[in-house]
Amino acid sequence: MSRTPPERGFFQGLLQAGVSLHKARLGQLSGARKLFAKGCERLASFPPGHRGVDVAALLATIEGWLERAEERDRAGLSAWPEGTPPRIPRCMP
Repeated sequence: MSRTPPERGFFQGLLQAGVSLHKARLGQLSGARKLFAKGCERLASFPPGHRGVDVAALLATIEGWLERAEERDRAGLSAWPEGTPPRIPRCMP
């Protein structure tokens, strides 16, 4: 698999978005938000089904998880919401 510079940005964006959830789980919500924003910037230039990933659905899902983590944190609860972490949504060819 060839990773040209644009492809590199795609994989970096995926990793940044995913690692933002790890930071949220550790209670590092400010860092999670910053990293998620960087991942969003990198992924914004790719079409919705790039490499079979539904980019828009992935970012919306992670955004929802981060919002819930922030709400829980403000309420004095564990920042990490209960449930299964999001999976990478795939686009069907």
